Amino acid sequence: MKRGFATVIVARTETAPKKIIGYYTLSAASVLLDNVPEEMARKMPRYPNIPAVRLGRLAVASGMQGQHIGSLLVLDALRRSCLNELAWALFLVDAKNERVAAFYEKFLFQRFADNALHLWMHRKQAENLITQIPA
Repeated sequence: MKRGFATVIVARTETAPKKIIGYYTLSAASVLLDNVPEEMARKMPRYPNIPAVRLGRLAVASGMQGQHIGSLLVLDALRRSCLNELAWALFLVDAKNERVAAFYEKFLFQRFADNALHLWMHRKQAENLITQIPA
């Protein structure tokens, strides 16, 4: 964060505000137009890169796992990104392994054809998803 590569968002409980229960990072990114599915690329401007937001690291404290904290962190990252004035078209995640990739697919992330552990979601999908949950 000090070097300007990512913003870190930390989750804490109201009852123990000094205890970190999870965190994630967000950063600006881009995707080559050639790397998105053709049906979507046809709808994009003809720039070589598509602006994106990358959800970097996401972690939940070991004692808090299994309580859907990770899901809440993903939804919070989508909400923050959609509320940001910065223009972006895709939301990206890099899964550590197949199990994590399957977790992101539950949110309707799609895998890139050239790397099954890199997933994406269109901004409109993110906006539709976050409007279905209470603030």
